[in-house]
Amino acid sequence: MEDSPSFSEEHIKVLLQKLQENPSKIDRNLLLDYVRATSPTTIYKISKETGFAYTSLKAIIREFEFVGLIKFTLKIGENNQAFKEINMVEKKNE
Repeated sequence: MEDSPSFSEEHIKVLLQKLQENPSKIDRNLLLDYVRATSPTTIYKISKETGFAYTSLKAIIREFEFVGLIKFTLKIGENNQAFKEINMVEKKNE
């Protein structure tokens, strides 16, 4: 069973609005919240939804992967097209 919180459409809209307030700077905390709210997703989808450059998002999301906050899963979509899906890493209780 997954312990990830569920996010309402309204919460996701508020996160998206806050992310777009300052298009010259991407707030990493808000971006992580947005990824958490829309997971599973892709960098391409986030880029289209937020209006941020794909390469900027990719660099930040790779940092999230490096520190263990997210993981990429390779998926095969329509027309046998491969894409990397972003998933949140489940917290382990110790």
